[in-house]
Amino acid sequence: MELVARRTQIYAVVIFAMTAAQKAGVGIPRLTGMLIGAYLFTILFQQLARGGKILWRRARTGPAE
Repeated sequence: MELVARRTQIYAVVIFAMTAAQKAGVGIPRLTGMLIGAYLFTILFQQLARGGKILWRRARTGPAE
């Protein structure tokens, strides 16, 4: 249930951003690229904050072997 609420929230933000950008005169392709970039950066920073995997590298939590 939490996933559905999160997805709905994301859709609302995307729709809001698209409408605001159209009023400001920014094209949809440029806006889509900006949204994808922001989404990827969000994922990257969440992973950094958790100290988890970033792409294929794994953060070292124990002593080096």
